[in-house]
Amino acid sequence: MASRGEQQLHNLVKRLIFATDTGRLEWQSTDRPLAFQCTVGRNSILVATVDDDGQAPYILEILDASGVLIESLQSGYATISTPGGRQQIKREWNDELAELHEIARRQVLNLDKLINDLLSQLPEPPSNEPPF
Repeated sequence: MASRGEQQLHNLVKRLIFATDTGRLEWQSTDRPLAFQCTVGRNSILVATVDDDGQAPYILEILDASGVLIESLQSGYATISTPGGRQQIKREWNDELAELHEIARRQVLNLDKLINDLLSQLPEPPSNEPPF
């Protein structure tokens, strides 16, 4: 079960996704190739992969105006005790944290425009053939 702090951070992730999807939040690249940062008020938010490899686990970090880490949330698994023994369960925010990383990456790299530009330069296949 998530702590109150983790629940608040999970809610923050959901709001960041919404704000990004609706164009209210702008992400920027960082000195790390797969880490992206935005500013909300006086604080910064960083979303990245823990190992900088583009794959889970993901991490969200909240930094104060001086760049000091205040709080973080990481995807992964929690170990719980059950009558049958210990069991690992997926953290409830894993999917949203991965989604946030992906939409921040797409925004920073301007992928939608880039792909649309590429598509406009290529002919469409005939409708009676599969596209591949």
